[in-house]
Amino acid sequence: MKYEAGYNAAYAEIYAALDDLDHPRRCDGCRPCEVMKATLEWMMQGLSRRLTQEEFYSLARVLKSAEGNAIGEWQNKPSDTV
Repeated sequence: MKYEAGYNAAYAEIYAALDDLDHPRRCDGCRPCEVMKATLEWMMQGLSRRLTQEEFYSLARVLKSAEGNAIGEWQNKPSDTV
């Protein structure tokens, strides 16, 4: 039972970081972000081995564009702090 509570708590922290759009702006490298970063790096390494170079570059361009869109949304969002 203790194991399950800790397991669920870890996922709760990750989901909380994912759900908070302002989190990346104010994060200083928390554990959930480190786990998400490692997961993305692992995924991209796997994809780089399975996709052609052209497919991988196309994916990288799509992700870069999505990142730019997300940054634009974060910058246009009114601040909660005054």
